[in-house]
Amino acid sequence: MVTGEAYRFQALGIIRVRDGEIVSYQDYMDPIAAARLLGRTADLAAALTNA
Repeated sequence: MVTGEAYRFQALGIIRVRDGEIVSYQDYMDPIAAARLLGRTADLAAALTNA
């Protein structure tokens, strides 16, 4: 669902640096918040129920 409205979404990114170079990057997000943002909480619940 695209509304064109402004939104706020928080995520966490972890960057590991060794000798001045990025050696790994991991990001984490809240799948429930993302589903709410996209209007797809029912789809997420169905996917988790069928898992």
